[in-house]
Amino acid sequence: MKLLLDFSDEAQVAPFTPVDDVVMGGQSQSQLHAHASHASFQGTVSLAQGGGFASVQCALEADWSAHAGLQLRVRGDGQRYAFNLYNAPRPRRIAYRYLFEAPPAWTSIAVPFHALQPRFRGRAVPEADPFDPAAVRGLSFLIGDQQAGAFRLDLAAIHALPAGTES
Repeated sequence: MKLLLDFSDEAQVAPFTPVDDVVMGGQSQSQLHAHASHASFQGTVSLAQGGGFASVQCALEADWSAHAGLQLRVRGDGQRYAFNLYNAPRPRRIAYRYLFEAPPAWTSIAVPFHALQPRFRGRAVPEADPFDPAAVRGLSFLIGDQQAGAFRLDLAAIHALPAGTES
């Protein structure tokens, strides 16, 4: 599998920025820390003042149309996370979302492009165009869904799933 993003490389972690519910008056906070072998998305989700989500996002331009999807190498705290891909730049854009649980041991999670669900500010957008892997403009990791408290998701890498991979 082709390596697309290596979270042990600080230069590849640096472009990620937190986008938490403080943008709408909430009190959640997060960050992405680089370590020698991985990066850690961690912080606290607060439901106070209508909040309830934390995320880290990265703008990028990529053509992943030669691939069937992505494989995330992660470990976590057992909570549910969202991996989002975008076909447009911020601020008003559809998030193509894949939900997964992050177990405490390192695991690989397949994210087939056909399984991505279009969402806008957390709500389904059934009339949205399908995700276009030829026009990737960003990605993010998010925790929300009323999961208040501390969280930690360790990220090692994102690989491309070869075309023809059944998932």
